Amino acid sequence: MYWGLYATNRLAQTESQAGAILAFEPKARERAAHFDCGGLHYPGDMGPLGFTGLKGQGDMAIQSNGLLTAVNFIQQWEYGRDLRFLRSVAFPFTRDALAFYLCWMTRTNNSGVVSWANTKDQGHECSTPLPQTEEKRERLCYQTNSVLANGLIRRVASALPSMARAAGESVDDRWSDVARTLEAPPTARTKDGREVFVLAGSYEQDRALGDEAPPPPPPPPGWCTVNDAQNCGTRACPPCEALPPGAQNIPAWQIWPAEAVNLASGSQVLEVARATLSTMASWDQGNSFCGVYSQAARVGMPLSQWLPQLRAVLAAKTMDNGIVAGVAGAGAEVVGVTQALADIMLQSVTPPDGSGVSWAVLFPITTNLTTMRFFQLRAKGAFVVSAGWDADKQSLAGPAEVLSEAGERFRLWLPWRPLNASTVCVTDSATGADISLSFDAGGRMSFDTRAAGSYSVRLV
Repeated sequence: MYWGLYATNRLAQTESQAGAILAFEPKARERAAHFDCGGLHYPGDMGPLGFTGLKGQGDMAIQSNGLLTAVNFIQQWEYGRDLRFLRSVAFPFTRDALAFYLCWMTRTNNSGVVSWANTKDQGHECSTPLPQTEEKRERLCYQTNSVLANGLIRRVASALPSMARAAGESVDDRWSDVARTLEAPPTARTKDGREVFVLAGSYEQDRALGDEAPPPPPPPPGWCTVNDAQNCGTRACPPCEALPPGAQNIPAWQIWPAEAVNLASGSQVLEVARATLSTMASWDQGNSFCGVYSQAARVGMPLSQWLPQLRAVLAAKTMDNGIVAGVAGAGAEVVGVTQALADIMLQSVTPPDGSGVSWAVLFPITTNLTTMRFFQLRAKGAFVVSAGWDADKQSLAGPAEVLSEAGERFRLWLPWRPLNASTVCVTDSATGADISLSFDAGGRMSFDTRAAGSYSVRLV
């Protein structure tokens, strides 16, 4: 899991992943062709020489593994602004990963409302009885509107237009169309009436492995929507709650790492996201550990509702070498929690609208936030930021320092304080000159920078 390395300014540690991913690319094109599509189709399990899991079951009926891989490449570009990497790896791989879905999805017209529909995917894992066939996948595994896949689809489709422009490549109008019109994430009501995200819009996988009996009717909406070993999964599926507590947090993956839901989302979406996280309470579920705390931070969930749980898990499960062990179900998934710590202090928020614009958000959750300071975290656009928080003043502790590596426009958003010409000033750290600032109607600020320039941001 490379997710925590970008924001914590460890870009060099992410470079090793590309070789293994690209070495599998010829096989990924063969797999896409198997589904009568172009582009790239990656399995859930892969290894050297085209290995795709025990007895070929590595895909688990999940079509979105290539998109999940692309998210890492997108982040490497967004945080580092390496044009060579963009042109040679990030853009072509991301373009071709989405190309599979442009073939695989369907365009629907419902009473004049045109949208993209992902009707044959799997939100978690589903391996059919051997030998695997597409007929078995469709009958036993496929779901509509998979929240995992659709979050990744929206993220990748939103990122591609700005990536193409930066790489000097043509823009496919379908990318923005997908980002705008892909079906909304599926939701259901819990027993206490709260609306939460669920795994998919339909769910019919409720037969044991090896059972070739005709499938029973699908369960009612809101039941058995999370495929996890702790609940229905591939077992016989009695009625259950929409989100069994302690289950894997896949319905929230659209928050992180997909970033299709974030602080720029509407208030209703954010409320559903927070209700999902509090209902599932996957704080010590091993496969959720690398993402669930960032998910909480990235939708503005109060610190009191999740930070004590993080502290408790770290206190109980951290070994002397710093590795978190003994979290149920965990393997490599226990790494990456450093992203959540960075998200408390600095988030890069990118609306999934195709613009490619990102906002640096300093200290997005201030309630119960203690006095603290961070040094050299990384924001999208290749900015390196240092800042502090004064809990007594409920404001920045002195100026925030911004280093611009690529000379792009820096955008700052403080959810706890509207910015305007009378509340903030920015100076060039080398010359002391005042910098011209722009403000939008939402109280956010932006200014132009030069490559290798340093800037001091002061609240007044």
